Amino acid sequence: MHKRQKRKTDKKGTPASSASTYWLCDSDQKNLARDAEENNKDAAFRLYLHYAFSNHDPNKSRYWLQKAAQNGHAIAQYSIAHDLIYGEHTNIQEAEIWANESIKNGNQSAFELIERIEAIKNHSLLKSPQPAEQQQFTPKTIVRRKYSSSG
Repeated sequence: MHKRQKRKTDKKGTPASSASTYWLCDSDQKNLARDAEENNKDAAFRLYLHYAFSNHDPNKSRYWLQKAAQNGHAIAQYSIAHDLIYGEHTNIQEAEIWANESIKNGNQSAFELIERIEAIKNHSLLKSPQPAEQQQFTPKTIVRRKYSSSG
């Protein structure tokens, strides 16, 4: 029988850090992975938390977050939608799909994401190209023009 490793705690038994809250021993990881691969959304989300906050493996954390979301985990769906709005690689249409799925699965907080998505869509519709003489120049655009022009 596998002896379970103890989490680091202070004298009161409180986890030593928030990361240790999400820590999993090897046998727990294997059992959760088996359950998650059998479409257990909670197991997949627990693995996501472990890899995102304790083990710091971005590829595995993304994989398990996606798996949890695909299986109907409302918080995972919200997280993906949030990342698609505010993250490095934005995709508003896909964010809207995930936010709506999160709402369908009971996450009322996702309504805030839908409001943000609608604001982004409305802002995009209001934008229209300005004629060159009406363009506003910021220091960045001036520097970019200065160094990118030839001659």
